[in-house]
Amino acid sequence: MSAESVEHDAEVMAVRDGRVLLRVIGDADCGGCALSRVCGGDDSNLMLSVPIAPNKNYATGDRVRVYATAEAQLNAMLLCVGIPFLVLIAFCGICASLGFSEIVSALAGVTGVAAWYTVLYIMRNKLTRKIVWKIKF
Repeated sequence: MSAESVEHDAEVMAVRDGRVLLRVIGDADCGGCALSRVCGGDDSNLMLSVPIAPNKNYATGDRVRVYATAEAQLNAMLLCVGIPFLVLIAFCGICASLGFSEIVSALAGVTGVAAWYTVLYIMRNKLTRKIVWKIKF
């Protein structure tokens, strides 16, 4: 685990089928984190489902610390910042090369970015399941 990983304190709500259901406790300092758009950010009612090793026992009410790896944070950063940047540049560049005015090119770029964020919003549940949270020992 690297120093850049995202960590939260959590409380075990339920244990079933090799997973624990956790509720994030307290203030999640997610302001600058790329994962906050995907995982729910500062939401105090944020629930996470985390796989557990067969040799680990958790009970309802236990307090644990969970983390998402730097790789998950990088993937979220690409989805939330990298791809929208490329969409903006591509739409503006294509419109400008086709002879449209700067205003039309800029509006096309902003529209493309808005469309990307709409797709992310629609697929948020699927994206959330792809982030693997782990319990810190």
